[in-house]
Amino acid sequence: MKTKLTAIVLGIAIALSAGVVAQITGGGPEGGGNRPNGTNFSTQYKNGANFAGTGPGTSGQVLTSRGAGLSPTYQTLTSGSTFGADAKSTWNVTTADLSIGTVAVPSVFHGLDGTGGSAGAQLTVRSGHGNSNNGGLMALVAGSGGGGSGTGGAIAVQAGTGTANGAGGAVNIAAGATQRTGTGPAAGGAVNIISGDSDQGTPGAVVIDTGQSATAVGGALTLKTKGVARLSFVGSGAAQFDSAVTFNASGNTFGGTVTTGDDLTIQATLFRNNPSNPTTLGSGNTNDYNPTNLGSRSIFRITPDSAAGSTITGIVSMTAGMEITFFNIQTGATGTLTIAHESASSTAANRIICPGEANLAVLAGGSVTFWRDGTTSRWRVKH
Repeated sequence: MKTKLTAIVLGIAIALSAGVVAQITGGGPEGGGNRPNGTNFSTQYKNGANFAGTGPGTSGQVLTSRGAGLSPTYQTLTSGSTFGADAKSTWNVTTADLSIGTVAVPSVFHGLDGTGGSAGAQLTVRSGHGNSNNGGLMALVAGSGGGGSGTGGAIAVQAGTGTANGAGGAVNIAAGATQRTGTGPAAGGAVNIISGDSDQGTPGAVVIDTGQSATAVGGALTLKTKGVARLSFVGSGAAQFDSAVTFNASGNTFGGTVTTGDDLTIQATLFRNNPSNPTTLGSGNTNDYNPTNLGSRSIFRITPDSAAGSTITGIVSMTAGMEITFFNIQTGATGTLTIAHESASSTAANRIICPGEANLAVLAGGSVTFWRDGTTSRWRVKH
């Protein structure tokens, strides 16, 4: 038979079953005979047939169960305190670190699932707002590898999968906007995606992969800037596009190699800036010509000898498909730049194929464009 006990708290009767804890924030009137035994401002609990009190504890302590048959007590939460008997989670009160899960039992932190056709609960994790100061940093950091060969942990940000006719969830990464209240300029927040460096191996890659469809075209990748901002690809690495690429704005800048696997459509003016200015050529032949910035520039301002002119018998071999243009910036009738056809004076891979299989004369003020033919390992004139 289940025993019940009636407690009188400030004149109110409360029926308690065995094992129930009642929080008493004050005793009854002094001298009253109906209040339970215990100390004022303590926690009262059912102890067999009687009530007992824990004592008031001290500020900052928490009420802690000690298991079946033992009375609860107020205890100070110490560094490394555990949550749950299996000790899968710990709380460090000194550093405010919360450790969740084990290797065998990964931790899951999620909002409540929807039931009965309702939506799932929203889950928000944010750092603290600033009070006349900076907001708190929000850092999502995977664990480092150990043991000399351990791989660092990955961070996966994945939206939910749609079911039936429902669309998949979106992933939005948005930096904060500025709310200027003064007169000076204030920049909006930046979004930085940075892959890892390597001192010996291959550095990490940044891959942006859009979705595919069995019945429609694949997902679009849009890089959008506003105002006078420009889209810039800067660095020694290559920018590679494996499908058609369209740049609708002018002023886009590419500091490295750009490779497309399909059409490249530029719906604005294409500028080829920053030409190279090699030193003046001498009279006679220049063999295996290697002008300054060959391989990193596409425009070259060439100055032949002003009296006798100059002849280029070959240009140092470059990557197949490369195009370069030489402008003869000399003045006067004698400053001719001659391009020799298949001249044996230069290494075979550096030789030039000219139209009509004859030497080409580029008069002062003229230009000539070369295209690197990977099949024949020659430069070809696009004159």
